[in-house]
Amino acid sequence: MDNSTLLYAFVLSLRLKIANFVLGRNSDHINAVIDDAKIGKLSTDKGTTVNNMAITYQLAKMRKDIQRMAQNMTQ
Repeated sequence: MDNSTLLYAFVLSLRLKIANFVLGRNSDHINAVIDDAKIGKLSTDKGTTVNNMAITYQLAKMRKDIQRMAQNMTQ
């Protein structure tokens, strides 16, 4: 079985949201596609909403801190 057939068969076995994520990554090696599918699964799980909100909050706080530090450096 050639690489493209293997990738096609693997993507067909995934849930639609995960398959869309994997296809959007445009990886061409089976190991990369498997890693993409794992990331896609983590990002589409229903239980991650609270974690995503916490991460979003932390990133926003970090962005403000970085902006403040950059502002202090230019003064």
